[in-house]
Amino acid sequence: MHRALVIEPMSEDVDREPAGAGASGGGRPGVPGSLVQVAIGLFGFLALVGGGAATFVLQSETGAVAALVGGFALLIAAAVLPRLTEVGVSTEGMTLKLTADAAAAGAPKAASLLESSGLADYAAAYGIVNTELREKDEFRAARVHLQDSVVRRARAFAFANKIPAAEVRALFLHGSPVLRTLAIGMMQGDPSTTDAALLASAISSPLSANEQYQALVLARDIWNRWSRADRELLQHRTRTTDFPPGSDRAAAAALVLALT
Repeated sequence: MHRALVIEPMSEDVDREPAGAGASGGGRPGVPGSLVQVAIGLFGFLALVGGGAATFVLQSETGAVAALVGGFALLIAAAVLPRLTEVGVSTEGMTLKLTADAAAAGAPKAASLLESSGLADYAAAYGIVNTELREKDEFRAARVHLQDSVVRRARAFAFANKIPAAEVRALFLHGSPVLRTLAIGMMQGDPSTTDAALLASAISSPLSANEQYQALVLARDIWNRWSRADRELLQHRTRTTDFPPGSDRAAAAALVLALT
């Protein structure tokens, strides 16, 4: 079995603020990895150009979306291909680690469903992209898109699968940064599993920027469900926490503080 890759925190990569020669790569044996990387990147660039043309010239939204998404995917693949080839990454190994961590955190049902639904694969793959592209500013928009996509999938996952509230909270309390953010996404999909004290902790003492951002979004979205004491707690933690000026988190915090 390939060695498992330790998955980095999901949002230490994107802070949500506005602004080997001779190695064999993918494809046929003997083709230099650098050439494969360049070819993939070129196809990605052409797909992006085609998507733009479809949008602004041909007025074709369906074709444009497909081309743009495909373009971003190919550009990301070009950026991470050398590293993936070097370490011999196994998606199966990463998925097993993620689900094992979920079970160890005290969420056996969630761990089993994460694996069978494919969400664990998606989150594990995101971990690679996060690690490899974290320092590449030109891919920031793509990283944010993938980051938000993981949370949306967690939201849909919780909506479709009744995960016990105790397990969702265990994922947050005892899980890795990835699992903590997935847990908040699950809370968004099933508000009955939310806990004001956990969200307050995610706001004031997050393990990743995305965890903090998603907690602020959730606190605002279900504001009418909170008791008066819960609202005071959430606004107090928000008011006493520093957020990067001009960031999405600062904007989300301002919306929470404006609520009554």
